Amino acid sequence: YDEPAFCTAACPLKLDGRAFVGKMQAGDFTAARAVLERIAPFPIILAGGCESPCSAACRLSEVGEGIDMSALERAAMKYGTPKGGRGMFKIKKSKKAAIIGADLFSLALAGELAAKSYPVTFFVKEEDAAVLMVHCAPFLDKEALKAETDRLCGMDIDLKFGSTLDKELYRQAKETYDI
Repeated sequence: YDEPAFCTAACPLKLDGRAFVGKMQAGDFTAARAVLERIAPFPIILAGGCESPCSAACRLSEVGEGIDMSALERAAMKYGTPKGGRGMFKIKKSKKAAIIGADLFSLALAGELAAKSYPVTFFVKEEDAAVLMVHCAPFLDKEALKAETDRLCGMDIDLKFGSTLDKELYRQAKETYDI
C-alpha cells in the first residue's frame, strides 16, 4: 500500500495520476492545472509534448482502453485558470547558476532552478524568447507558444540572447557562476 500507483511510477515527472484524474473527473480544471503547474515549470509544454507512459501502465488498459492522460493534461491547461501571484516570499540562494544552450532540457532546468530561487543566467543563441520557445517546443500551437513565452519572460531568469559557446563564455561562466 505504500507503493505509488502504476501510472505515477511510470511517469518520469511522478505526476500523481489518481489525484489529477480525480480533479478532472470532478470537473475542477483549475485544481488539475495546479497539479501540473507544481511538477513542471512549463506545464503547457508538458501537456503538449507528453507521451503518456502512464497510460500504458494504467490498470484500466488491461481491461480496455486506458485513460488518455495527454488529452486530459491539454484540457486542464486550456480550461483551468492559471495560478496567480508569485507565491510566498522566497529568499534568493547565494549560489548562481549558468545554463548554456537552448533545448527543452535546458529550458526546464532554468525554470526549475529559478523556481527554487537560484539566480539563473540562461545563455542562448536565439535572438529572443519567442524564437527560443519555438526551438525548444516546436510541437506547440501559436497560442501555447505565446503563453509559455510569457511564462518564461515572467520568471526570474536573466536571459542572454545571441550567446555562443566559446572559450570566453566558458571562462566567464566558470569564474562567475557556482553551478
